[in-house]
Amino acid sequence: MDTATGKQPVLREIITATHSRYGRVTQEEETRHGEASVAQEETTLAGRRQELAVDKQTREDRTIKEKTAASRFPYKWLLVGVVVGLAIGVGLLRLLRPYR
Repeated sequence: MDTATGKQPVLREIITATHSRYGRVTQEEETRHGEASVAQEETTLAGRRQELAVDKQTREDRTIKEKTAASRFPYKWLLVGVVVGLAIGVGLLRLLRPYR
């Protein structure tokens, strides 16, 4: 019922009202879809940035670990050298002692 006239709306008025409502709803949905797309792109970009940061940190950690391993002083070889040096020294002392 039309509140102004008290009569039933004619078909053209119904079509116009429906079309107007459909246009409004369509516009709202397109706006929501656009906002959702932007939000999804921002989330994807943030995730990609985070992946790149993790990859960079992993490479840096690997580089530091390689440098540390390469620059570590070979204490085992030092100990082996000292023991061999002492053994040679003791052996030479025993060899040279009888000739004095």
